Amino acid sequence: MKKFLTVIFTLYQIFIFASIPQKEEIRKQMAIPSTETVRGQKDGVGYARIKEQMDEIFNISSEPPSPEVFGEEPPSSALCVIVPHDDYLYAGRLYRILVPLIKAKTVFIIGPLHRWRDFEIKNKIVLDSYSHWRTPDGNVKVSQVRDLIVKGLSEDKYVVNNTASDSEHSIEGPLYFLKHSNPDVEIVPILVPPMDFQTMTSIMDELITVVGTYMEFNNLKVGEDFGFIISADAVHYGKDFDYIPYGEGGCDALEKAVKEDKEIMTNLLSESVTQKRIKAIFERFQDLYSPEKAKITWCGRFSIPFGLFLSSNLYKVANARKERWKVLYGHPLCYSTSVNSPTLSSKTGLGTTAPSNLYHFVGYPGVYFNEALKHPLEQLREIPQQSP
Repeated sequence: MKKFLTVIFTLYQIFIFASIPQKEEIRKQMAIPSTETVRGQKDGVGYARIKEQMDEIFNISSEPPSPEVFGEEPPSSALCVIVPHDDYLYAGRLYRILVPLIKAKTVFIIGPLHRWRDFEIKNKIVLDSYSHWRTPDGNVKVSQVRDLIVKGLSEDKYVVNNTASDSEHSIEGPLYFLKHSNPDVEIVPILVPPMDFQTMTSIMDELITVVGTYMEFNNLKVGEDFGFIISADAVHYGKDFDYIPYGEGGCDALEKAVKEDKEIMTNLLSESVTQKRIKAIFERFQDLYSPEKAKITWCGRFSIPFGLFLSSNLYKVANARKERWKVLYGHPLCYSTSVNSPTLSSKTGLGTTAPSNLYHFVGYPGVYFNEALKHPLEQLREIPQQSP
């Protein structure tokens, strides 16, 4: 009987281990496989592979028509942006407007881990151990801050998993635009799988202590020294996304889905970034305590609250510790979908990885965050409005 149970337990372990994607399998799926020290490229169709393609997309994405705007002119720079990570031919116009606003020397790029179920990772952030990330414009160095985080966080708060990183495209899309516009940048890549709000808060407490102490000791500021890119597409609409609250598709469904996205941007991703607002954002996307199931199919449903949590608190630590009226402040800037604007046309071989039509479309949010002067009582009076 003991031998039988041992065999069953061994087979169970083999089955579980085999079900998790392995390094060789994932690297075969990459357009440019990673080496042991340099992270390669996952998507070689929707994103630029060579400098010629990056030059082209950077130029043509500034051509009209512009994405729908919320009435604000883009600033010259920003402390933090929310930007999509879909194919460049679909979302390039938003990348082009938002990513060059980040001019810091070191940039946290915070994205979702789409395949968290496959890797059985949740309730902790995902880091990699690569020294550099490859881009079409040359390698980007990973900042030593990443290694400080590994040393400073409790072991239950993070996992270092290069294979999970190799499987994910949400960081490399914004990264290539960042490298093109900010050639000397260093990065801190962080992937955020599902976690409940209490877990996110617990991770954040330690992360802010580690990074905030480093910033204070070295007299570093958010803006010139540290910036933040939050990678997030908005609604994924269609039967294959298992999200059709307004019918299977068509013009009416598009109009209602776009209205819902814009309400999230104007009601939640705007004004003072406070703990109350971050919690409201989290709860709009999923339940506070049972977060696996999404209320709406924004794939940035964890990267957005996490990124705003981190950026706003490090801003307070480094820039506004003694100035309570200074706050990180959100400005919805632009929005589009994969069907609202003409798809960009490439002559260098860039393509698309998925269809786009009225029955299968994705939304693209564009938001920037800068500092504002708001009296503490005024910050408290701001009530984040939950759209239905």
